[in-house]
Amino acid sequence: ARRGGTDSDRYVAPSEAERAAMRDAAALLVSGGASARAAATAKAATAGFDILDVPEIPGAVLLREKDDHRQGGGAYLLRLDAHSDVVVQAPHTFFDEGTLPLGCELFYRAKARAFFIDTAHRYKAAAQTEEGDHPADVAHSTTSTFQAMTEGVLRTIPHATLVQPHGFSKRD
Repeated sequence: ARRGGTDSDRYVAPSEAERAAMRDAAALLVSGGASARAAATAKAATAGFDILDVPEIPGAVLLREKDDHRQGGGAYLLRLDAHSDVVVQAPHTFFDEGTLPLGCELFYRAKARAFFIDTAHRYKAAAQTEEGDHPADVAHSTTSTFQAMTEGVLRTIPHATLVQPHGFSKRD
């Protein structure tokens, strides 16, 4: 899902219809679990995403972009039978060193409900706007699939705990 994430022009902002579809897919999976999977799959497909089983994590599914629709929309791991209200988000895995391993470890140890991962570099995947914004910086974008998935979870679990670990290293 992250392949090509540092390519320039990798990120394409989703349409409002695509964001709505992913918002609905997240809410369906979180509220209805496995019984809502068919409806969630149909919603996700309209936004260019597949829902796949994750054999290494029983009861978990992965929402990822279809191979012919890779636009930096993120990857989303959801435990369908989880009772946790923790959602781990790693929005800068290509930029903040160590963020992906930190997020993976936190997801595992906290038995979190979900793990959201960026699939496009926050600065390299899309040109900066005239206002100085970085469209692929999903931690700061209100129009990303990442944000739509967060809204979908919060629609169902309004008191969810969202955690965004960020990596650190010595550098100028």
